[in-house]
Order: sequence, then C-alpha cells, then structure tokens
Amino acid sequence: MLSGGSPVIGADVISESTADSSRTGISGAVRMALTPGSRILDVKKFGYSTKSVSVSVVKGSEVTVDVILAPYPITVLSGVVRRAADQAPLAVGTVEAEDTPVHGTSTGFGSYSIPQVPVGIYHLTCYRAGYGTQDRWTPVEPGVARSVNWSLLPAAWYDSCDIDRGWSLSDPSDNAGLTGRWTRAIPNGTSGLAARLPARRDSPHAAAQHPEPTEGEVTAGPVAPGTDTTPGGGFCFVTGNGPTGAGVADYDVDGGKTTLKTPPLNTTGMGDPTITFQRWWHSNTPGEPDSMLIDISNDGTTWINVRSIRDSHPHWHLETVRVKDYLASPGSAVRMRFVAQDQGPTEGIVEAGVDDLALFDAALLPVTVETEPVDPAADAPRARLDAPRPNPAAGTASLALRTVAAGPVRVFVYDVAGRRIATLFDGVAPAGTLDLRWDGRNGSGGSASSGIYWIRAEAAGSSFTRRLVRLR
Repeated sequence: MLSGGSPVIGADVISESTADSSRTGISGAVRMALTPGSRILDVKKFGYSTKSVSVSVVKGSEVTVDVILAPYPITVLSGVVRRAADQAPLAVGTVEAEDTPVHGTSTGFGSYSIPQVPVGIYHLTCYRAGYGTQDRWTPVEPGVARSVNWSLLPAAWYDSCDIDRGWSLSDPSDNAGLTGRWTRAIPNGTSGLAARLPARRDSPHAAAQHPEPTEGEVTAGPVAPGTDTTPGGGFCFVTGNGPTGAGVADYDVDGGKTTLKTPPLNTTGMGDPTITFQRWWHSNTPGEPDSMLIDISNDGTTWINVRSIRDSHPHWHLETVRVKDYLASPGSAVRMRFVAQDQGPTEGIVEAGVDDLALFDAALLPVTVETEPVDPAADAPRARLDAPRPNPAAGTASLALRTVAAGPVRVFVYDVAGRRIATLFDGVAPAGTLDLRWDGRNGSGGSASSGIYWIRAEAAGSSFTRRLVRLR
C-alpha cells in the first residue's frame, strides 16, 4: 500500500466474502492466503480513503496487487475546556473522537490543540475526572481550523478512589486465589515482552485496539496498570498488586472470580442519571470464559449485566452507563459491580482495574459552545440527498448526492435493526452530483430480504437519511 510513493503502515486489508484480514507492516505489504475465487478486498486506514480492489485467486498461484491510498486533507481541531459554574479553565481534560486515534489533552489554561486531523464528521467526547462527560457530532472541513469549546458540570458524586468511600472488595461466591483479588492501592504495573501489532475496529475511522492475544501469549506493553487515571495520580482498584518488578503471572486473577462493588449511589430526582468510570482489562486466554463482567443493581441483590468484556484492552478505557437503559426506576441504592474472572480450564494471565467513578445527571449538562467555520455560502445548502428511485424497488435503486464542494462522503445502507449491510460510497467525492446505486446485495454478496431499509449519507458536515422499501 502506497501514498505519495511511501509505504502505508498499519492499513487493514479485509476480504469481504471470507472475513480474512491482515495488516500492512513496515514495508506497506501484506501476505494473505485466500480461498480460490473472485474476492473483493477492502483496504482501509484512518486518515485515508477506503479502497476496494477485486482479485481473482487461483489455487496454487500467487497474485500481487498494488493499491494506492489517498490521504484525506488535514486541519487543526482546538478549543478550551472550562468549568460550567464559573467558566474557570480545566486542565487535564481529554477530548477524543470515537473510533479514531484523534486525541488531545487540555493544558493549565484549559486549552487543547489537536493537529493533523483528517477531514470528516466526528463524534467528539470531552472527559475530565470529577465531571460529567459531554459529547457532540462535529464536522471537520478542509482548509478550515475547527474550534470546539466545552463547559463541564461537576459530578453529583465522584470517587477518585484515593480514600475509602465504602466499596466492597469481595463477595461470598468469590473463589479466585487470594493474591489476585481486588484491592485498593497505588498500582505497580507489569508488562509483557512479546511483540504484536494492535488490531482495529471494523470502522472507516478505526481506532487502534488491543486484540485477544494468541493462547498463552503475553503481548508487548502493559498487562497490569502502572498508574491510576486521576490527575496527579494516586489510588485505584486493581486485581492484586504485587511489589515493583513482579512478573506478569504473579498477583493476577487465578482459579476463579473476584468481585468489586460500589457503595449505594443516590439517583433520586435525576432526569438522566449517568455513571462513568475508567476500567482496565487484560486476558491472554482468548476463547475461554475469562472475562470482566460489569453489572448494575437497584438494590444490591438483583443484578443486570451492562458489559461483558472479553477482548483484551490493557489500557485505561472510559465507560459510560445511562442508568435508565437498565433500571426503569432507579432510586437511592443503585450499585455497580465489577467481576474479574479467570475461569478457563488452563491458567491465564488476567488483570483488571477500576478508577474515577462518577455519577451525574446528563439532563443538566450545559449546551456545548462550538465556533462554526465561516461559510461563504451560508444561505445555500452544502449538500442534498435525493430520494431513491424506484421506491419500492425489486431490483437496483438509484439516488444522487449533490455537494457544492469536494470533501469526504460516506453513504451506507442499514436495516431496521440498525445493522450496516452495504456501503455505497466511502471516500472523497468531487463537487457536483454523485450517482449512487444499491443492487440489493449485502456486504457478503447475498441478496437482502424484503423489508424497510435506510440509506444514510454524511457529507459537508450534515447527515441525510432516506427510506427505501425493498421487494423480492
């Protein structure tokens, strides 16, 4: 894979029909063993237009395909993070774009600046320990610096975990080894030595993730956390906490499960009670029932699962839980439960962590202030998506997207359950009319069933949705 004559490292190459995938190395090349037949390969990397290529694989032969990836234009994303009550600047606030490596941290003056952001439409989140998180969709356009400012509301209840606020560190059913059970401590981290490239989510703007490693292998990098997430550092909850220099197989969860529970959280009177926390999870035993279970309860007795985490992700990761998605009438005794377990038939290396838990009412969050770029054609729509024709459609349906300027365009087809089943366009489109067609086939080449589908387009900072009825 090349861009401007240089190799593209870390591009994902995915076979649509067989789900085989690989990733380019330092030379920009990959080798894949595909079954014979005609194959469509999607080549994607954040910041580049996705490219689809067709290859014909013959048994016993080798096919070489050169792919040129076009980089998206880039610009600067910046702004200021402030406290809502008095607009005082907040340091160590993080601004990141979902499913991308776009990430920035505010300084002591509350300002942040993220250079070289590819143009596109991003779901931004602003987080600062002790405050309610905020998010918004924002477009980043070519040649226009984007400014997004944030005004954060202090959490109604916040625990940095630096003092004992009544968490439970055990459950009568716990059976893991004593040295690997939950404890509140200043963490002493451990790291693995084997090298392995991170994987990516299947997304046009995919962020680097940490995949389940090969059975028994310990990936390069962190295994147990070496620091907490509170600004200034301090305590967090971890599974075991060995002395500095301990091995990765020491003081981890072994032979069962260990349970951590929050004290009761009062959500009474909140319109949209929301809980955030930082969590850590590492497991080197894929395919076994080793997992981190995150549950919620209204009374500390009956629990509802919120997350079941099996993919290894040995870095601090922010989780957000909307309480009413799980509890119809949350009250004054809502609790969260974190169960780390090594339940596989062979001993694995399992580590978990929890830090900076906050409860806030998302209904009270102030509106984010965003400085819009100057639009010389503000009175004219920058994009328009026509209705599909024919509708209903028994065969191919056609529609057109019209834009006044060149830029990134994404057009997908979704079913009524919200699953993306087809890609009509994902790249940089020229100004003018972009003709789109859907032949009724899904990403695997099969024919979609009769029913209602939604065609969604993102272009020029706007999104458009059109309904299509398919007949067979």
